[in-house]
Amino acid sequence: MLRLSFALFIALTLGGCRFTSIQRYDRQSVITWHEVINQYQRRVDLIPELISVVKSYTGDDLPVLSALKHANDSAQKMTLKLSTPSQSRALIARWQQAQVDLSQALNKTLALSAHHSDLNTDKRFLNLLVQLESRTNRINTARDRHTEAIKNYNLHVRNFPTVFLARAMNHSPRLDQHALAPVETLYVYDIDFY
Repeated sequence: MLRLSFALFIALTLGGCRFTSIQRYDRQSVITWHEVINQYQRRVDLIPELISVVKSYTGDDLPVLSALKHANDSAQKMTLKLSTPSQSRALIARWQQAQVDLSQALNKTLALSAHHSDLNTDKRFLNLLVQLESRTNRINTARDRHTEAIKNYNLHVRNFPTVFLARAMNHSPRLDQHALAPVETLYVYDIDFY
């Protein structure tokens, strides 16, 4: 009887430890996902000021600026819809497409600055370029951390004997949101005044 009690105690203790580790990996994947969303949202928050600065040098009626504003609005709406990392593939694909569209519109706007030498000397514009470049780097870092957290979670819930507890507690492997589309890079154009 004592052996049975001891075996039961050991089994419950190990199961409890495994459950705690599943929760830890789950929490880490959610935290890193929120950091990814946060970094994209911060990039979206910089765009209205960029539009304002570029407008002051180029005027209101540029299709590039209206495309940037539209892409920014679309990206902001899609970012607000994503709150948890376990969203559907279709919603994540739409969100990623909105981010790609925003990056492309942003690159076209930055290419426009090559034609306006006054814009390239504006301190606000140069400061925004630095902030956007920094934000792009932070997005890449956050995405890498999230991918690593998802990989660790998936490995943990697939390991023996954790797989049995994970299935019993309805913890299944997660989709890596960033495997669907590569990150879009921000191009900063070199301008030659000669």
